[in-house]
Amino acid sequence: MHIDYWDAEGADVLTHTDTDEAIEACLGNMDVGDWPETVVVEGFVIVEPLPTSRIHEKIINVVLDDLDEHYGSAEGSAPEVTSKMREAANLFIQTVVSEYDGQPVERVKTVTVNSIDWIKENCPEWLTGTQGNGIL
Repeated sequence: MHIDYWDAEGADVLTHTDTDEAIEACLGNMDVGDWPETVVVEGFVIVEPLPTSRIHEKIINVVLDDLDEHYGSAEGSAPEVTSKMREAANLFIQTVVSEYDGQPVERVKTVTVNSIDWIKENCPEWLTGTQGNGIL
């Protein structure tokens, strides 16, 4: 399985394309004494955004239900959905989706790595001078 992005658990923005890059970014921003015992990185794949046709029907129903609850007729007949309503809802949803600044991704894998073992293998220069302070 091809994984598009890797990042440390809980990252706000996904930018790293492999596990080592994500781990280095996580640990490289910490002081030596703050390194956690393990780092959890998560792998994500890009998914298709929700189809707007599914969403616009929900929007119309929510609005009509709310209007009907507050202003509906005594007979309780359900309001009819018109083609103009569908067009307006579709335009609204297309605008929201095009303006949305998110990443449509799904987490598909989680990997836990021992921090010190990873540093020894990938960035041993980070350990220079750490032998006497209990890191190793």
